[in-house]
Amino acid sequence: MARRSHSKSCFVQISKDGEHSSMKFPLTPSLFSVSKDEKILMAGSDLVLALFRLDQDRVNRFLELIHDDEVLSACVSSDCKILFSGAKDQIIRVWSITTGALLDSLCGLDAPVSCLSLLSDFIVSASSTSTAVKLWTLRYDTRHKPAAHIPTGSTHCALTQDCDQVFYVQNQGHHEVLSWSQQTGCIAERMAVSVQVSCLEVAQTKRLLLCGLVSGTVFIYPLSQPQETLCIPPPESLTPVRTLALSPSERLLCVAYEDQVCVFQLTSRDCFPAVEGPENRLVLGLLHGPLSCCGLLNDQRFIYGTSCGEVRVYDFKSGSGSVLEPHRSRISCVTVSNWESHVLIGSEDTTQRLYSLKPARLQHTMDYKGFFFEGVLCAAFSDSDQFVFTGSRDRTIKVWGVSTGKLLLVQFVYFPVVRMISYRNGFVALSKQGTIIRETFRCPDHISPDYNPLRTVRAQYRVTSNPCDPSDPSEQSQSQEQQFNPAHISLVDVMKSKPSPTCVLL
Repeated sequence: MARRSHSKSCFVQISKDGEHSSMKFPLTPSLFSVSKDEKILMAGSDLVLALFRLDQDRVNRFLELIHDDEVLSACVSSDCKILFSGAKDQIIRVWSITTGALLDSLCGLDAPVSCLSLLSDFIVSASSTSTAVKLWTLRYDTRHKPAAHIPTGSTHCALTQDCDQVFYVQNQGHHEVLSWSQQTGCIAERMAVSVQVSCLEVAQTKRLLLCGLVSGTVFIYPLSQPQETLCIPPPESLTPVRTLALSPSERLLCVAYEDQVCVFQLTSRDCFPAVEGPENRLVLGLLHGPLSCCGLLNDQRFIYGTSCGEVRVYDFKSGSGSVLEPHRSRISCVTVSNWESHVLIGSEDTTQRLYSLKPARLQHTMDYKGFFFEGVLCAAFSDSDQFVFTGSRDRTIKVWGVSTGKLLLVQFVYFPVVRMISYRNGFVALSKQGTIIRETFRCPDHISPDYNPLRTVRAQYRVTSNPCDPSDPSEQSQSQEQQFNPAHISLVDVMKSKPSPTCVLL
């Protein structure tokens, strides 16, 4: 038998008769494992998994496998031809030891892969951060393979409208923004930052990634040239960036700090993006609740919500402000429609409100009480502003009519949706699991009176609509409430070629 140990700079192999050999290794291994026949040594450090051939009198390094995140576990097949590695990015990778090629990637553990074991044609995976143990078969139909996605539970994330790129920060303490490509299923770019990231936003038309930091700095990365970085320096108070907002035209950028809000202008010089300003500034009072989310209009009206449930509108042009209806809990969503006709205010309670912006007036109050998990996380309007889509903590996507405020559809997803962007007749979204959702919404011209959107859900909702003209007695405030017991129904029938009389997401 041979005993193997390692120091900070080299591996040492000591045989039973006292002879030893060493091999330099520039990094400190965090993973140290050996194959069953004791012929291959695996040493992992950060993103690198190095393989060594073990002979009686020497240790030879023969292969390096580069990962997208820290390597946590590894095992080798009985014939020493295939290697399986688990990483912090929640992916199991299958490698050829002969060529070093990546043969396959298994995604779906939803936790760092800290333990791997091989049994015949099966892989057993486990994580120190999860109670689940998963069994993977190596003989499967690739048509049923789960789609690759970014790590589950990433701290901050944003995506492009074409879903080609997803930007995320994996953990709160990481000082790195990762660009993930949907086409390759791999990380395409790494953008290092000096301090912790506080928020991410994407300018879809101008193709810019906006990154707010706790230091108060804002980095702007052109998606075509991410190495050419623009920088908005922090304010004199050096307060963290809480959130970012773009006007629908993407001409104006709002940077919300803890103590103030600044508006910058996004321009271009010599065909390269530039930033001017701040053009306007709003100082937040000491008694003001912490700003949680915001929206900006092209006419420089600024709508924002606080952690205390306050909702306010401030006009940077006139310097005047007004207060909208407060919520009982933290404001989690302020979404301006594409044509700036409406804004949806969502919170962590059961209530969301839809305001008309020409002029600012409460149009609908929508209350939705489900069986569990309340609150809106994100929203997006359809291109025509006819519908608004919401992603909620109860793992559903809901569709509401803007003109009536009525609930049109409720669809379950496996994880809560944390990001939504308008796209054609529907939306693209990103779930907390890291998967991309792309949906098209279809609504018939006439909806049957018997149609109810809660046919598959145990929930109730109520819509209270305000009259367009309070002086007109014919237009009274209307309230309607619906409640149904759960009934499981397949959507296959309503997705056939025959036009559907109901609302459906495709």
